[in-house]
Amino acid sequence: MKSISNIMLILASMSFTCIIGAGLYEHLTLVPVWSSAPPASLYMFQGKYGFDSALFWQTIHPVTVLLFIAALATNWKTGRRNRCSSALPAMCWC
Repeated sequence: MKSISNIMLILASMSFTCIIGAGLYEHLTLVPVWSSAPPASLYMFQGKYGFDSALFWQTIHPVTVLLFIAALATNWKTGRRNRCSSALPAMCWC
């Protein structure tokens, strides 16, 4: 059971890291472009080849929530890890 709890915690952490990395990428690369000269700069979101990250965000968030719930459930009786695991989902919504 210990290895399953470790795996769940690692997967939840990796998923949360993907969210942080993707958000950082969008803020560093996309926000300066579309905020440079609206409304003309907003053209990057339109058309056949427009940028659309909705599929990624709609997929990664439920997966992350489920992994956090699984990590919390499998690490519930491990003391310190329980407190750390229960704080992680709260950071996701802050």
